[in-house]
Amino acid sequence: MTERKEKGIHFLYYVFGAAVTEVTVDLLTGRTTLDSAHILHDCASSINPMVDIGQIQGAFIQGVGWVTTEELVYQDKGRLLSSSPATYKIPTIGDIPEEFHIELMEGCMNELGIKRSKAIGEPPFIYGESVFFAITDALSSLGSYPDELSIPATPEKIWRVIERNKKQ
Repeated sequence: MTERKEKGIHFLYYVFGAAVTEVTVDLLTGRTTLDSAHILHDCASSINPMVDIGQIQGAFIQGVGWVTTEELVYQDKGRLLSSSPATYKIPTIGDIPEEFHIELMEGCMNELGIKRSKAIGEPPFIYGESVFFAITDALSSLGSYPDELSIPATPEKIWRVIERNKKQ
């Protein structure tokens, strides 16, 4: 049997981008409001800019859910208790920022990609992390960095951070 080596071009569809968000944290309830989001994303040569922007919006809001509301709750024996929309909060229209700007990077090319494009479906999901960092930054203004805050930053977790800061 002869050895066969697979060859290809790695990272052909890798993308780059950035997201900046502004949040308001209610110090009485721990509830977070997403005030604005600004996203810059590399699609290379976009095949359809409106489809790409829609994909970025959807993936970002899914990421917002991941970092703010989608808490997995397990039974002692390991059974997932938060397994349906009745027990698992997914983002709604109320979670979309009032100001939502998405810009596709210009001048990027993917010479070897289909129609010089790049991946657009899942990568913008990670931009949701900018919301988590905005929340931790807002809570830092209370006097100390909230080391104990973890994803998802639910209103309950945020409220506990606020209460701990009051006691210090």
